[in-house]
Amino acid sequence: EAEPAPGGEGIDDLFSRLRGGGSATPAVVVASAPEPEPVPEPAPAPPRERPPLRAVPAAAGPDPFELRDRLLLPLTNKALRDAKRAIVDIQNVVLEELRTSGGEWSPEPGAFVAELGPTLAELSSASRSAGALAAAELSGADRPPDLAEPETQEGPDVSAALREGLTQVLGRSAEAGGGPRQQSATVSRFFRAWRTDEAERRLRHAAFAAFHRGLLDACAELGVPAVAGRADGRTCAACPASTGEPWRPRDEPPNGTAIPPAHDDCSCTVVPAP
Repeated sequence: EAEPAPGGEGIDDLFSRLRGGGSATPAVVVASAPEPEPVPEPAPAPPRERPPLRAVPAAAGPDPFELRDRLLLPLTNKALRDAKRAIVDIQNVVLEELRTSGGEWSPEPGAFVAELGPTLAELSSASRSAGALAAAELSGADRPPDLAEPETQEGPDVSAALREGLTQVLGRSAEAGGGPRQQSATVSRFFRAWRTDEAERRLRHAAFAAFHRGLLDACAELGVPAVAGRADGRTCAACPASTGEPWRPRDEPPNGTAIPPAHDDCSCTVVPAP
């Protein structure tokens, strides 16, 4: 007979229990964890207060440099086209004179005025009127004043500059001992430079000079009490933009400065003083 297994439990009891006939082992009851209390959702944050929009103030009046260029560009372009045609005619005359005189020729003091004079006079008058129009826009006037034509041409004399330059070229050619062919080649190069960069630079300078004189005269007629120089990036010491001091439109600029353009490369301008 089989002895009971240690612990008081026989094999029959073990089989009986495995077949389901014995007493069941008490089930282990696992206590479920309590459900967590619902966490209240956070209240939505109040909308962030935005600062009120502020209008950005516009610049006081039009840009004086954009205004000047806009008014003068059509005038200088037309003058440059007319001047180039006149310079070609002058070149042909000069080369013919040199050929027939054997190189012994020099331009008279009044030479080239008949060819270039009408173009320069038209440019000066139109640029002066453009300056009056700019003064009205810059000062807020309804319309520009009617300006009287100046007694003499304002600004540099381009025809005189052409004659003086040609005289110097002929003098250097004669000193170098060049023959008629070399002389003609030198003169042709001189006129070619004038038909390109030199004429454009000279006409621009003349237009700026008449423009600013018209602007100052118009400011005086419109009752603008004071004007001031304004530099376009670079300040040149020769014009009033370098001092920052205002002056009355009918007076001369302060500290011995000159009305723009004070020199060939001066791009400063004049505006009503704030």
